[in-house]
Formats: sequence, C-alpha cells, structure tokens
Amino acid sequence: MNKFLELIDKTSDWTGRIFSAAFVVASVVVVYAVIMRYLFNRPTVWGLELTIYLCGATYLMGGAYAEYFNAHIRIDTVYDKLPLRMRLIVDLTLTGPLLFFFCVMLIWTSGEWAWEALVTWERSMTLWNPIIWPMRALIPIGTFLLLLQGLARFIRNLEALKSLKARP
Repeated sequence: MNKFLELIDKTSDWTGRIFSAAFVVASVVVVYAVIMRYLFNRPTVWGLELTIYLCGATYLMGGAYAEYFNAHIRIDTVYDKLPLRMRLIVDLTLTGPLLFFFCVMLIWTSGEWAWEALVTWERSMTLWNPIIWPMRALIPIGTFLLLLQGLARFIRNLEALKSLKARP
C-alpha cells in the first residue's frame, strides 16, 4: 500500500512541477506579445489566448500538487482548533467524501465535454482558432489526479485514526 501511495505522491509532485513551468512559458509569451505590439507594431493574434491556455493548464493540473502539500483552502480558524482525532474524523466523513463526489462528477461531465470537442474537432472561434480538445482534456485528467491524491490522503487519515484508537 505504501508503494501505491508513494506513486501517487510522486505523480502529483511531478505533474505539479512540470505544469508550473507553463507559467514561465506564459510569461515569455506575454513579454514577446508586448514587445511585438508596442515596439514593432505587429501584434500577435495568438499571444493572449496561448497565455490563457498555459495558465489554465497549470491551474487544472495543479490541484493534485496542492492536495499533496495540503494547500487547498478550508476554514482553518475552526479546523485548526479541533483535536487531531476530530480533524481526522471530519476529513474522513465530510471532506474526503465531498472531494470524491465532486471529482467523480467533474470527471464524468468534463470527460463528455472533452470527448465532444475531440470528435467534432471543435475550435475556439477566435482569430487564432486553435483546436480546444487538448485543453478540455486536461480537466478530467487533472481532476483524476486530484481524486488519486485525495484517495491517498484519505487512506493516510484512516491509518492515522486507527493508530490513535490503538493507543492506550
């Protein structure tokens, strides 16, 4: 089981680091587009849209990375005041199941949406007009990775609760 959890952790860490590089690429694209527009009077038709896609990809693929580092937002003022045992129970009975439900529903609906874009070869309808299925495919992929990382946290929380109950 530990190997499985380590594999999930490594996958979340790896994808988070890889896709964080998209912010660097997006910054370069923005600088290039600004230089082309204001210094050479030759604006790009693809700069803004590519920047939006790159930042969106980082956001979509960063969910599992954030879950790995326990960086998602929650109401810490209440949660942090709870004893460890109660926090584990809240995570196992409320937070975990809600995350799983949200992820499964998002994977299902976004998977259909991405498939439809692939089958119809849908385009963005802008001047640049790129195909959009790769971006849409990142939604179920990123959500699946978040689901896996949430499952890893759930298993660890369950083990932690069991070890607390085993103490005299």
